Amino acid sequence: MTHLVQLVSDQTMPNVLAALALEPAHLTLLHTPRTEPQAAWINNALRRAGLQFEARLRPLSSTPDVNETGAAVRTAAEAAVAASLAPVINITGGTKLMSLGAFAATHSQGWPALYVDSENRRFLQVGNHLLPEPLRDGWAALTRAEGRLNVDVVAAAHGCEHVSAGTDPAPFLELAEYLRTHPQEESACHALFSPITTRGKPADLLATIGQPLPPLPSIIGELAVAAGLLQRSGDRVHLACPSRDTLERACREQITTKDLFAATRSVQFAQAFLSGGWWEVCVWHAARQSGAFRDLRWSVRFGSEADHLEEDLVGVAGLNLALFSCKRGGDGARLNRAFEEFVAAAQRLGGSFASKHFCVALPISQRHYATVRTEASRTRTRLIGPASRLNSASFATS
Repeated sequence: MTHLVQLVSDQTMPNVLAALALEPAHLTLLHTPRTEPQAAWINNALRRAGLQFEARLRPLSSTPDVNETGAAVRTAAEAAVAASLAPVINITGGTKLMSLGAFAATHSQGWPALYVDSENRRFLQVGNHLLPEPLRDGWAALTRAEGRLNVDVVAAAHGCEHVSAGTDPAPFLELAEYLRTHPQEESACHALFSPITTRGKPADLLATIGQPLPPLPSIIGELAVAAGLLQRSGDRVHLACPSRDTLERACREQITTKDLFAATRSVQFAQAFLSGGWWEVCVWHAARQSGAFRDLRWSVRFGSEADHLEEDLVGVAGLNLALFSCKRGGDGARLNRAFEEFVAAAQRLGGSFASKHFCVALPISQRHYATVRTEASRTRTRLIGPASRLNSASFATS
C-alpha cells in the first residue's frame, strides 16, 4: 500500500489526478495558511470520486523554504515507512522553494517522486527512483485518472460542494431545433414571449397564465404543448402552470417562499425558453454530439439554494470543467457585460484552466464583435455561433 505526500497550491487538479491514479491508502497534504482551503477541497473531491483513504492535512508556515518543506516531507514519508507503507511524493504543487525542498528530501532518501504534466497529459518520474506500478506508464495513468472525473469531482476540487443534476433537455430538443432552423418563426416567437412578465404577485401571474396567447405557427404550438411549456384550452393555448392551485391558495393565505418559487418556476421557465432559452438546448445537443465533453448537464446550480450560481451548460473537457454561456443576442443584449460575468463565474467554478464557451445565437453586430473577440482571445474563451452554423464540429479542438 502507498502513502501519497503532496504539496498544495492554488491549482488543485494535479493533486486530485495523482491521487486518482495511485489510489493511496494514506494521503498527506502539506499546505500553507493561504492554501488550507484548497487542501480541504482536494480531500472532498477525492471522496466524491469514491476514493477511500486516511487523510492528514499538515500545515506549514506562510512562507516555507527548502529546509522546512524538506523536513515536512521527510517526516510524512518516514511515518509512512514506519507504518509499512510505501511513500510517493508529488512535487507538482506549492511554490518553487517548496518543490525544491520536496525533491531534495526524496532524492536523498530514495523515495519515488512524480510531477503532473497536465499540458502534455502525463505523469513524469522525477529522479532515478521508479514510481509504483500504477504510475509507471505516465500517459496511461493520467488517462485512467481522467476517466474518473465528473462535474461533481472537478467542482469540488475548486471549492464547490453542491452541484445540481440539472434538467433533462431531451423533451425540448425537437422544439429547440425547429426554432434554430426557422429564424423568422423564432423571431416572431421571441417578439411574442419576451414582453410577457412572469414575476410579481400570485394574482398577477394567474392573470398572465389565464390570458390566451395570440396564434402561433402551428408546429411551434404543437411542439411547445408536447414539451409541457404550453397547454391547450379549446382552440387557444396558454402558458402551462401545473401548480395553479398553489398560486390560487397564495392569493388567499400566506405560503412559504419555497412553495411560491416552485409554483412560479414552470411558468418562468416556459416564458424564458420560448423567448431565447431554446438556444441552450441546441448548444447542449451539438456539444454532446461532438464527443468532446463528459457529464454534460443543462441548467445547473452550483451551491446552496440561498447562495448559488446558475450556469446554462456544464461538463468536463479533458481534465477541466467546461462551462457554456448561451445568449440569444441581438440589439441591447449587453454581450460585453454578459461575457465579463461569465468569465468571472468560470474562474470561480473551474479555476484558471476551465474550458469556456460563449455561445451567441444571433450574429453579433460589428460594433460589438471586435470587443468580444478580443476579450475571448485574452481569456482563452471560445466563441460559438451563430445558430445557423452550429453543429458538432463547432466544438472540435484545433
